[in-house]
Amino acid sequence: MKTEQRSPWREPMVWLVAAIPALSFFAVGGLFWAASRAGGVDRVADRVERTGQIQVANTGPVEQAMQRGLKALIKWDGKRLEVYPASGTFDRSQNLILKLHHPVTADEDRSVSLIGTVHGWAAEVALPTGHDWLLELEPQDGSWRLEGRWPAGQQAALLAPSLAVAQ
Repeated sequence: MKTEQRSPWREPMVWLVAAIPALSFFAVGGLFWAASRAGGVDRVADRVERTGQIQVANTGPVEQAMQRGLKALIKWDGKRLEVYPASGTFDRSQNLILKLHHPVTADEDRSVSLIGTVHGWAAEVALPTGHDWLLELEPQDGSWRLEGRWPAGQQAALLAPSLAVAQ
């Protein structure tokens, strides 16, 4: 009895031998692409210097905010962003910069200049509310800095120094 010989292209094993490495190649390329587009997941986007396994960041602005006892409340009504001093002594003549960091995608980070008002600082801005924001508030000279997290859907958040007071 003579069996009819099939073409190698009709055999599933030939396709698996070729397809698995090809799909792996494209999957690794997709992972590299996604990793290059993602932002950091750090709570604060400080510039960090690395030497060996030691990471050094400038905590001077946060320490200055702690010494002055600064805290602020930020509110958003859908179109106007307002910052009110909650404690400490703020220099009301200085305009402030609010940095809003997307928790995952750095491309969606924003920076808003806040102009002094009678009760605090304000700016007109449109913000997406479908995700949390990591916040940094500082004067234009960068002498102090407050941080906080703004959960999705909330209209207000508290900003405070990120370091704990040493006992």
